[in-house]
Amino acid sequence: MNSPQDMIVGIDNAANIYQLAKNPKSFVTLDGANHMLTNKEDSFYAGTVIASWVRRYIEFPEELKLKIDKDIVIRLEDEDIYTADILAGVHGIIADEPGSIGDNDFGPSPYELLNSSLGACTTMTLQMYARRKG
Repeated sequence: MNSPQDMIVGIDNAANIYQLAKNPKSFVTLDGANHMLTNKEDSFYAGTVIASWVRRYIEFPEELKLKIDKDIVIRLEDEDIYTADILAGVHGIIADEPGSIGDNDFGPSPYELLNSSLGACTTMTLQMYARRKG
């Protein structure tokens, strides 16, 4: 990843690193970002791209996966203010509060999750009823 505006590592240096890298490799331009990714949106974007890309090339051992015998597990780390990791069966969700409240806005707020669940339940029930009645 490189930004054309990066004053630390220029595009020529980035191209050299790219040429020397072994496969697999990809080049992503972060237009407008600085070298340290101090803009929150730039750093989130870079992290998301890296996480998506690397999933194809890394096999995660089974023992590293969280195993639960409950339906729902919610974890909040000490350093997190409101960011909560939720494991619902095998599905992971992040709940958070927006930056205006003082957190990261990594996911929907608990209120948005509640409204979403009620909305999903209602629409699924209406769809089921409509299909049964034709």
